[in-house]
Amino acid sequence: MKAPSLFKDCADELIEFLDHAPDFVMLRNPDGTILMANETLCQRLGVPREKLIGQSIYDFYIDPEQRPISHKYTDTLLRQGSNRITLLMRDKNGSPVQVEVRGCLVSHKGKNIIFGIGREIGHSERDERLSAILRMGFQTSNDIMFYTGPNGMILDVNNAFVEHYGYSREEAIGKTPGILRSRHSTDEFYQRIWKDILNPKKGFWKGEIINRSKDGREIPIILTISAARNAVGELIGFISSATDIHKHKELEEKIAQTQALADIGEMAASIAHEIRNPLGSISMSAKRLTLKDLTWEERESTTKTIERESARLNQILSNLLSFARPRALKRKLSNLNTLIKETTQLIQANRDIAPHIELTLSLDEELSPFLFDSDQILQVIWNMLLNAIQAMEGKGSLTVRSGRSGDFAYFAVADTGGGMTEEEQREIFKPFHTTKSQGVGLGLPTAKRIVLAHGGRIEVDTRPRQGTIFTVWLPYLER
Repeated sequence: MKAPSLFKDCADELIEFLDHAPDFVMLRNPDGTILMANETLCQRLGVPREKLIGQSIYDFYIDPEQRPISHKYTDTLLRQGSNRITLLMRDKNGSPVQVEVRGCLVSHKGKNIIFGIGREIGHSERDERLSAILRMGFQTSNDIMFYTGPNGMILDVNNAFVEHYGYSREEAIGKTPGILRSRHSTDEFYQRIWKDILNPKKGFWKGEIINRSKDGREIPIILTISAARNAVGELIGFISSATDIHKHKELEEKIAQTQALADIGEMAASIAHEIRNPLGSISMSAKRLTLKDLTWEERESTTKTIERESARLNQILSNLLSFARPRALKRKLSNLNTLIKETTQLIQANRDIAPHIELTLSLDEELSPFLFDSDQILQVIWNMLLNAIQAMEGKGSLTVRSGRSGDFAYFAVADTGGGMTEEEQREIFKPFHTTKSQGVGLGLPTAKRIVLAHGGRIEVDTRPRQGTIFTVWLPYLER
């Protein structure tokens, strides 16, 4: 090629030599205008030399935000005479080209020119740099991290691990994560975790857990465990990352205590109101029974009033105790469809509860038994059905469905009542909140507490004047 006019003093042989150099060679003005580029650079960027010369080097940056960094590089080079920088350029297809450039200042006829030699960072070097960056990030991360081999033996831990758990790096390496296991983690719980982690379609588990430090302290964390696999899908180890949430838990407890005090006042008012009415009826009926001129029919009616109001009092107290003193779960293989059928039969048999309700069951008969506390879930089903009936004021259509989706079984209760506003929907699971003429507002909160204890959730789909659907999701555990 012919030498550019600016460099007529330079021999054509030298420029041809630069064209054959394996590195990128460029001459440019301080403002970024390209004056000369060797063939190696032109071919890598995929741009002919005649189109490259005269353009700004900044036009070939993959990210415009690199410009301030490049300006700083140029300013330093102009002051010191040389400098180096790593840039991310792009070829004609928009693909990234990572280049390490060493530049020096050349003065030609009173003008400053920057002479740069660049070398593309290859895959092995990029991997090495990335490995170093990840290694530093691993060690200095605020998250508690360690990784193991495929056999579960700890290969390394980071500084946060040492700080939180009290084990030195030497003490932890070669051990299994079992050294962190607390009394709160059951074998069944770990089986569910590893089922997700070892599933190639998922490959990780994330959740809240309580671990134990070397000195026995219990540390609540949000934990993520991921399976690491190579390019052909072979398992090569596991990576654990956790965030200590004990301070968050302490704050939650303080807020809960404050809220509990407020709830106690609200509870006292609600309970007093609910108990006063049946007690008043019982008291008046008892006094009436002392009258000697009562007919047999009047005496029988008064006795039934006492029985009815006494049962009402017992129900109020039962709901209160159930909410205040939750029972530990007793999971066993149970049939969800059978519970639904039994509960709906009880409601249909009691015409006082649902005198004008049309009940439809749409149950998945292929839903096999799974592990849950049948007594507590029976209470959830009853509360859901009773809530739907009360929402329809005893008249309307009630549909109950069941089925399974992925790792969860579900049952849904759909009513044709008046639905709820957004504000009402936000309040429905709050204790002692009720819009019904009877009850203390513990049915749905109790149901939610039971479902959450199972590791499930309750979804609500409702609109004013269009009815409501409550869907209860329960983990489908077969063993």
